Amino acid sequence: PVLLLPDMDYSDTGLHMILKHELVHYKRGDIWYKLLMICANAVHWFNPLVYLVVTASNQDLEMSCDSAVIQDADTASRKQYSETILAAVRKEKMCQTAFSTYFDGGKKTMKERLVNIFDVSRRRKGLLALCAIIIVVGITGALVAYDVSDQSEQKAIDNVALLKVGNSYYLEIGKFIISYGIRKSAVVSLAPDTNDQAAYFEDKAIYISDEVTAVAYGDNANPASPVTVLISNNEGQTWSNYSVADTKVDDYTQKYVGFTTKNDGWLLLAGSSVAMGHQENRIFQTSDGGKTWTEIGNTNQVYPRVVTGAGFANKNIGFVSFRYDVDPNPVVYRTKDKGKTWTKCALIIPESFKSITSYATALSPVFDGAKGILPVTFRNNDAVRGTVDVTVQYITSDYGKTWTFNEKYNLALIWADAWKTRDGKGRYEIMSKQMQTDFLAQQQAPESFVIRGSSPWVVSYDVALDGEQAVVTYWYTDSIPITYKGVERLTFGEENGRTVVTGCKTEIEMEAYTDTSDWKAVDTGLYTFSIPPEWEATAFSDGSVSFAKSGEALGSLKRMSYDSSLPFSQFEGSPAQTLIREETLDGCKYPATKVWIRRTQSSAVAANDVFYVYKHHIYLIPENSKFAYDLFLDSPLVNQEPDEIAKSMVINTNRVQIQDMANQWGEAVQNRDGKAQYDLLSTQLQAAVYASYKAEYWVTGCSSPWVDGYTVKPGDNTAVVTYTYMTSTGFAGYYLQTLSFVTENGQLTISDYTEPKQANGQSGGTVLAYLDDGKTWLSAAMLHEGMFSDMTLSIDGKTKRFPWKTYGEPAFLPELSYADVDGDGRNELIVILCESEGTGTLVEEIHVLNPENFSEITVQSPLVALENRVVSKIDENDVQITIDNQNALVFPEKEITAKVAEKKSWFANLATGSVIDYSMQNNSVVVKVVAQLSPAGFLGDFNLTYEYKDNQLKVSGISFSAKLLQQYPF
Repeated sequence: PVLLLPDMDYSDTGLHMILKHELVHYKRGDIWYKLLMICANAVHWFNPLVYLVVTASNQDLEMSCDSAVIQDADTASRKQYSETILAAVRKEKMCQTAFSTYFDGGKKTMKERLVNIFDVSRRRKGLLALCAIIIVVGITGALVAYDVSDQSEQKAIDNVALLKVGNSYYLEIGKFIISYGIRKSAVVSLAPDTNDQAAYFEDKAIYISDEVTAVAYGDNANPASPVTVLISNNEGQTWSNYSVADTKVDDYTQKYVGFTTKNDGWLLLAGSSVAMGHQENRIFQTSDGGKTWTEIGNTNQVYPRVVTGAGFANKNIGFVSFRYDVDPNPVVYRTKDKGKTWTKCALIIPESFKSITSYATALSPVFDGAKGILPVTFRNNDAVRGTVDVTVQYITSDYGKTWTFNEKYNLALIWADAWKTRDGKGRYEIMSKQMQTDFLAQQQAPESFVIRGSSPWVVSYDVALDGEQAVVTYWYTDSIPITYKGVERLTFGEENGRTVVTGCKTEIEMEAYTDTSDWKAVDTGLYTFSIPPEWEATAFSDGSVSFAKSGEALGSLKRMSYDSSLPFSQFEGSPAQTLIREETLDGCKYPATKVWIRRTQSSAVAANDVFYVYKHHIYLIPENSKFAYDLFLDSPLVNQEPDEIAKSMVINTNRVQIQDMANQWGEAVQNRDGKAQYDLLSTQLQAAVYASYKAEYWVTGCSSPWVDGYTVKPGDNTAVVTYTYMTSTGFAGYYLQTLSFVTENGQLTISDYTEPKQANGQSGGTVLAYLDDGKTWLSAAMLHEGMFSDMTLSIDGKTKRFPWKTYGEPAFLPELSYADVDGDGRNELIVILCESEGTGTLVEEIHVLNPENFSEITVQSPLVALENRVVSKIDENDVQITIDNQNALVFPEKEITAKVAEKKSWFANLATGSVIDYSMQNNSVVVKVVAQLSPAGFLGDFNLTYEYKDNQLKVSGISFSAKLLQQYPF
């Protein structure tokens, strides 16, 4: 801070008073309060109330400072201080700077300050004015922001980006399928009553995003029932139905639905009665993710025409599009107050498109904040080759107040969309005369406008302007599926008064391509890499990693000894193999080679017959390394992903060395081999422990409890070894030991170690499971007849006892994990216990707890859900299973008898309950319940998924996987 004074003479007394006054400002930090007021005034410059409050606050700061200066002063001192202030008023007017405190304050302020100085009973509290500013600013800010957005607490969905991702829906083999681009597909929990795609989807509205998926539909078999919205928050894994109050299916054949955040959505219902081009509509909103819907308005009094689209930018700003009536231009109405009032948007067909457009029909606009896109269909009824429809886009950057149209961009859109639909009519209409002639000459038949083959097909495309040209990028896939990318460049010119496409050059014909934009990063400790979001990677103590998708194994990553003088077939060994092909993989952080190997396998049918198995490996070999890292993914579910995983991989070679040595140490501890342990120690540590090792004759540990196994978690300079302790009565707990490492004479050695202790130092009981290096643990105080009981759960130092029991065998110990199962953004702790285990039996129970207070979320029993929603029937001919009144699954008697059990051993009813196996998939609870047909015959698995609803976890989806096993399924 700097004190600035006018260039004039001051008396010593006056200067003393001024300095004392300004020092009070400095010590209290008034200059920062002043900065806050300036910011408030700048943001709310339009609000006169803020000016008044800021002025009052500045006055309060000065008067409060006066009170501090003359506190406990006598009348003479107060008089002297007042004269100093008056002298400042009489002097030349001071220049007030924006970010400063100032001694003067105007005559009116001076009068109030003088009264305050001589009133010994008054005490000014400047902070009161500051609080008033904050309150007023908050209120006025909320009022002003209302017109723009009301969604600051929720992350907005980028609905503009959804136009390019290629989400789709369709009917396939009697199922309603939703595809999230090419990443994954999901079955919607509705049973189609027809295979006619157009007829089935005619009265439905479908919204697809990663955050929320919605289907608005009606039960046509029950016309008086309400319109229903089907919601999924996990990309179709589970679905929930919610009715829209005060609606009837029969009244609304048109529906439009969408979401601006995960919780905020909108729904437009348009009447089934369309008379003379008139149609009424109703608009609803939800703020709880689709659970409840509130009617907010309609356009019936403003423009009661046939609706062709709808969309909202946020809770307040929305749009309704209408069918062509009289005006050939696009017709769209906008609200900025949640449907209370509506105004018509100014939209016209560009001059250069009028010659090829009879009329325009606006569709549903989409938004990402203030930026939005309005798709519009231009129809040409007078095209040379018949009626032609093309879709263009108007864009906005001000929440739809104004819309613009870029001719070249939209010509490129028409061009790209024609390639996707394989209908060349749209392209033909926008070509130059010469291109039209060339196009017709290339077609196989004069009347044919079909372009491109049917496979691979275009999933999505992107258009970007590059100066006066346009670049179109296409993404393809096929039935395998393999994905590809192609690129075209368009040039434009003027012809007959309008812009046309004059040239198209292929820059990339079609090349293999993998979209990794949504892949997730994985850190195993030894490696970091990226994998598709639906994949799982599991690291093991030996440094290997397994890959899986939905429980199906995909392959592995392993470290192998490598001799650079030998071919890559050194990794395969016997049986005989042939190296088919090698290919360098560019883009990796280490030298990488793709290798195809043919292995010879003996036939199980004839002794002299052989057959071949082809394997594809990627070997990453760091410079001068004695190890190769083998990425081997061998599954029908795997296509181009291995290349991208290899390119993303980083190997922590230091941790690899630490893991190796920690594994050697763990093995030596398990074997009670003191000499092997001693050889791994640094020179200094060897000297310190030599006597103790020798005294025990180089035998370490004890006979009971003994170490039955171990795992290793490496760090940068340390490693945590977790030992499984056993006694003659069974499992005795997990014990953790920390090893420290140092490099000595170029060799890695162990410089220190801790004594093994139970997780988090727990001593009263047996630790059965733990997370986060012991910050979360579950222990049991008692072990009786193979069952642990009297359990204690600890989370970050907080503990609580529970009357739980669990089976004591190591293979069935409790499982702990964290996941956000209720969707509130905070993780819950999931505890899975084994209630019983035996021949043909594995029954688990699950507990879901709030880590803050240990309160439990109720989890619906899977057996209750099966009893209420599944019907099974066993008769002479087959076994039938019906889920949620859908089409029955039928298993013929001959097939069951051949694979499962003779008919005489069948139960009268399908049995469940012998196997209940819980697990976590991302943030969802799933459970497998085995369906048993005979004492040792298993028909398959019921797979149940849970969703958080009504403050509990309820079974939302049930499916059945036939296994037909004549053995125990675990």
